[in-house]
Amino acid sequence: MAMRLHEVHPTLVHFPLALLPASLVLDLTGRLSGNKGLMQSGRLLAAGTVATTAAAGVAGLVAQQVVRTDGAAHDTLVTHRNLNLTLFAVTTALVAARMRQQRPGWAYLAAGFAGYAAMNYTAYLGGKMVYEHGVGVEAAGRAQPTESIELRRDSIGEALRRSLRLIAQAAARVLRELSQGEIAPLLNSRRAMRLPAAEGGEPRPIPRRHDGRGPEEHPYRPDPERAGHTGYGSTQSQGSSYYQR
Repeated sequence: MAMRLHEVHPTLVHFPLALLPASLVLDLTGRLSGNKGLMQSGRLLAAGTVATTAAAGVAGLVAQQVVRTDGAAHDTLVTHRNLNLTLFAVTTALVAARMRQQRPGWAYLAAGFAGYAAMNYTAYLGGKMVYEHGVGVEAAGRAQPTESIELRRDSIGEALRRSLRLIAQAAARVLRELSQGEIAPLLNSRRAMRLPAAEGGEPRPIPRRHDGRGPEEHPYRPDPERAGHTGYGSTQSQGSSYYQR
């Protein structure tokens, strides 16, 4: 089975998540021991971190344009994307300074480990989009297969052209959402918690299905009505007890 455009992003994100801590550990060990070889290896891996982060980011912008998000899934995607854009800018600046130094400074190491912790949080948000909201999952109706074409030998040219178009659309979307004040909506406690209006929050909207026909349903949550029971988690011997999209 060929990989689709929106599936490239999750295959690339592991590289910076592995290269950054390896670089920092080598730098730290080299700094403490005075080993120049370890510090040189740390510098090289730091450059690799920036390169792979850029690749993962571009793939993420493409993926953003071919998945379906709304409500909490949209908030999670925007927060995940904007935090990663910020981390990429900070990491690039740090690594640029590191490339001019033979020995890593303590401030660089501290900032690097803090950045790695933040990177893991944004990775968690990426997983949350998939496992909690089904973003990018075709079976859950959260992907657009017609936009996310398969990567085959005879479709590489079309995939590149479509990727460039999607990246341009994604950049415009980023600017539009930033201009509307959407920076890290998931971290906005008032919005994330959906406080009742009487307590100063906004009424929580009922999530809608992507086709607009009714309340959003989790693809793996037991359906009491279709199962023929009233209790959550009950099953029925005949027929499916799960939501069908």
